[in-house]
Amino acid sequence: MKTPIKLLTGILGLSALISFPAIAQEKTENSVKDPVNGATESMVESAPDSLSKPVQEGEKVEMPATADTESTTSNLVEQAASNDQFQTLVKAIEAAGLTETLAGEGPYTVFAPTDDAFAALPANTLDSLLQPENKEVLVKLLKYHVVSGAVPSSEIQSGDIITMAGKAVTVHVGEDGNVNVNNAQVTQADIEATNGIMHVVNHVILPSRSHAQSEPKPTGVRPN
Repeated sequence: MKTPIKLLTGILGLSALISFPAIAQEKTENSVKDPVNGATESMVESAPDSLSKPVQEGEKVEMPATADTESTTSNLVEQAASNDQFQTLVKAIEAAGLTETLAGEGPYTVFAPTDDAFAALPANTLDSLLQPENKEVLVKLLKYHVVSGAVPSSEIQSGDIITMAGKAVTVHVGEDGNVNVNNAQVTQADIEATNGIMHVVNHVILPSRSHAQSEPKPTGVRPN
């Protein structure tokens, strides 16, 4: 079965400015491989290390806003569903079959990409990720945004942390308190839930070259 793009292999060949390449190109017949055997190949090529570099010294950034700290009776999934900027994330969580997990006991810390963050992915990427045949890839990608334990912004420190995907992300906390996670920046912190906490990020978090490892890739495509 064809997929319209070279999905995450193409996503991770990004520039340091997150200017995504055009990867929604027509596939020739010899670019398609067996849809079953194709799933055993590595999921992604690593992104440039420059993606995970912190904001450069002297660069003007805005401090991440902190959410109101009123008590809540909503779990992480319910919190996301009630927030207009997370509708794509909620749809992806459902497609990945992670609703029960992220609504469960936890606690979890979720670096939550906004709808605009998902919209910044290359054309057709999101649609392909939501297809049933690419569920495993979607699960891995979403788990890359989740960390065990509830970590408020006041406790976030620079360094590598292991995500639920079993892979590390690099966190950098600037002197001004600005937080970057690989290629993404925290724009709003501390959205509390009964089973954890969410920090809003402005990009879908991608593995850096130093952290990327072999993973299953979407079926039916072969990198050029």
